[in-house]
Parts: sequence; C-alpha cells; structure tokens
Amino acid sequence: MDTNRLLADVRAAVARAPVPAEVAMARGAPDRALDRFAAVYGVALRLGTVGLGGIAGALSLAQPASAVWFVPAVSLLAVWCLVFLSIAVRRGLTHQLVIADTLIICATLVLQEHLLSAAEIPNASGWLLPIGTAAVLLAQLRFRPGAGVPLGLLVAAADVAGQLRATDFRPGLLIGAAILIIQTVLGAATVQLVRRAGRAAESECERQAVQNRAAEVAAARRADEREHFRHLHDTALATLTMVGSGSVRSRSDVLLKRAASDAAALRALSAYHDADRTQLERLDAHLERVARAEAPEITVVLSVPPTLVRGEVVAAIAGCVGEALRNISRHAGVHEARIGAVVEDTGAVRVKVCDDGRGFDVRTLAPHRRGVRESILARMAEIGGAAEILSVPDRGTEVVLRWSGDDRRR
Repeated sequence: MDTNRLLADVRAAVARAPVPAEVAMARGAPDRALDRFAAVYGVALRLGTVGLGGIAGALSLAQPASAVWFVPAVSLLAVWCLVFLSIAVRRGLTHQLVIADTLIICATLVLQEHLLSAAEIPNASGWLLPIGTAAVLLAQLRFRPGAGVPLGLLVAAADVAGQLRATDFRPGLLIGAAILIIQTVLGAATVQLVRRAGRAAESECERQAVQNRAAEVAAARRADEREHFRHLHDTALATLTMVGSGSVRSRSDVLLKRAASDAAALRALSAYHDADRTQLERLDAHLERVARAEAPEITVVLSVPPTLVRGEVVAAIAGCVGEALRNISRHAGVHEARIGAVVEDTGAVRVKVCDDGRGFDVRTLAPHRRGVRESILARMAEIGGAAEILSVPDRGTEVVLRWSGDDRRR
C-alpha cells in the first residue's frame, strides 16, 4: 500500500473544492449595486422634478409664457415620465434612456421663452432649472466622465440658448448654466469616488476570500494528515507493534485477519472525502464491530443501546474505542473490558471503556504516546466533543468519551 499516494489523493481532493458562496464575492458587485441605486434614484428624481415643477410652473404662469405652450409641454413631460418609469423598472437606467432624457430636457430648456415668466428668466429661478439638474445628475450616474460631462455641458448650453432666445444677453443669464456646470463636475467626481471605493472594497473582499480559502485548504490538509496518520497508527502500526511485542504470532489467523482489515482501511482513505459523513449511523453496531476486530484476544462486554448518530461522530468514537481496546490488550494485563454508552434526551452521547488492569499515572503520560493524545483526545476534540482518561495504578483505567449532540459541524 502506497500511503504517500493516498495522502496526495486526499490533498488533491481538498484543493479542488470550490470557494464557499458565503466567502466569495461576485466580481462587479459594487458597480451593479450603484446601478440599482441609480435606477431607483433616477426614477424618483425625474418624477419628482417634473411633478413639482409642473405644479410650480402652473402657479407662476405669466407673460411671456402662455397656456398654449405650457400645457402641451408639461403633458409631454408627464408622458415621458411614464415611459422613463416603465423602461427603468424593466431594464434599469440604460444609456439610451439617459441620452433620450437629456435631449428631451434640452429641447424643453430651449423653449423656456414660452414656459417661464419674464421675472424668472434672468435669475435662473424658474421651474425648469430643477428639471435640468435632474438630467445632469442622471448623466453622471449612468456614464463615465468622458460621456457624462459632455451631456451635462449640453444641458447647460441648452439653458443658455433658451434664455438668449427669450431676452437680451446679460451676465445674470449665465447663473443657471453655471449651476448646471458645477453640478456636472461635482456629480461626476462623486460618482467616480463611489465607484473607486466600491472597487477597492471588492478587491479587499477578494483578497480576504483568497486568504480564507488558503487557510481553509491548509487546515483541511492538516486535518487530513492527522486523520491519515491516526489510521496508520490504529491499523498497520498497531498490528506491527503487536507482532513486535509478541502478543500475536507472526503466522496466526488473528494476524492475517488484522492485516487484511488494515489494508482495507488504508484503501478506504482514498474515498474519505467522497463519503457523506452527515448521514445517521448505528453507534452500537460500529462499536460491536470494533470490539470484534480490535480485541479478539480479550472478552468485551458491551452495554450500548441502539443509537443513531452522525457518521463523522460514529467514526470518531469508534476510532477512540478501538485505540482504548488496543491499549487494554497490550498494557492492562487483563482478559476482559467493558464498553458502555448512555444517550441523553438532548442527544448527547457518553461512552465509557473500562478495565480492571494495571492502570497508570495519567500525569506521567509521555509526549511520544501519540495514540492517546491523537487517536483519542484530539480525535474527539475535532468533532466538538471531549475525552477524559481516568486511571490509577493497579486499579484499572476508564476512558470517557463525550459528545454534546449539537450540530455545529453539520
């Protein structure tokens, strides 16, 4: 059995796993969020300015404006608002929609001699200025500065052209155009800052996702390596130790069975990640098989009620029990062990493996005794459980395994 090849297969399976959806961030998400905001804001801006502007214009209607021009103009703007709303809701704030809006508003501004009173034209206080402002802001929200700024300047030029058609030139006529130009520049700068901030946040999220992914892969690899070496310790190394200590004769049937079982367990490592370890399995049946396989030379008394537990928990507890039985067989000097289990109403599971053998001082447990540390203590910790070794010299040993029954690792 090529154990290095098995470990490489497990590592490759982890490396191919996809990045979790809750960690990865879709590219372009900030721009799409800004576009959604622009569509909602654009509809509110266009409807609000035309609606309120139409009311204000009707209340301030005076010469040279006339109802002959005002009523059709406001009616057409209202129809355009409905068209604008329909397209924005279905397709968002498209380039074509914003260009059409800009041209319609420019045409309206050019005709302001028929829509504004004589008092409103010179000082940019008419109801058409907010409508022009909306067109300027919509252009900046939808386009990059290279196209948005020229559209804003076109609206400002239309405002100046409309005023010049209505009255003689004077410096005050440029106030409205100046306001529109300032709004164009500030709007373009603000939108670009928001887009850059969004992309910076997106890049940071992607960097964090890559780091998290690398950390998850590294942690999974370490966990796979630990589980791999635990399987080696629990199978091939345990069998070799029994042979070396003389507990099993080199040509006995027990050794042949254990060797075949060890080979099958090592081959199963290649499918370790493909198995669904969240399925419920019978804990009692697994412990019965472990007792037969790991301690054929001693008598094991089982007191385990039929219990369904998640597969990963069953595998961990069975591995711990197998290690405890092997330790009893090798070190306790007795021919009997006891396995008991209790399942609480909350779903918590407590398993005990006991013997009346030699026992040992737990405080003197050597660092090289990785069977207890890795195959029992660390294995239970990885599934959110706990293990405790209770032993007194000449009074036996008790291994207590606890799992809380929650689903945090599901």
